[in-house]
Amino acid sequence: MPRPEVVTDNDVSAYSRKRRPGYKELLSGIASGRWNFLLIWHVDRLTRNPKELEEIVDLANQTGLRIETVKGGRVDLSTGEGRLHARILGGLARYESEHRSDRIRRKMLQNAEAGLPHGGMRRPFGYDKDGMTVRPDEAEVIRWAIGGVIAGRTHPVLGAVRPLRGREVPR
Repeated sequence: MPRPEVVTDNDVSAYSRKRRPGYKELLSGIASGRWNFLLIWHVDRLTRNPKELEEIVDLANQTGLRIETVKGGRVDLSTGEGRLHARILGGLARYESEHRSDRIRRKMLQNAEAGLPHGGMRRPFGYDKDGMTVRPDEAEVIRWAIGGVIAGRTHPVLGAVRPLRGREVPR
């Protein structure tokens, strides 16, 4: 019995338009016959892009790929009903991603207009935990990095943050 293999694209959204090396490896492995069985968490974890779903449908029908999900059972792409079910789930997932993206974008704009900080759980560099109170020592580092960018001494992003990683910031 062949040993199961795991293909991941951790932290690469199926909704985003970012390159997904694991997904490309998956397609290649299915097309080449390396895999004929796919176990996924849910259909929407595979893709939220209708074009990509159709690519999977075509591959499944060409190769006899069997797809099982942890949360939804078998995905039978060989029947009209199975394809419809996958397309509906994919469409709903796409909608939810777009809807969530709109909500987040609106909230960030609202925060910006109110002068409130954005962010997650980490304290933003240059500020205290409240996201508003400036830390003078870190603000100096930011001014130094931006000064290098303005003067053309460093790449706008990489050159400004590289010294911060190693804490080799001149004072």
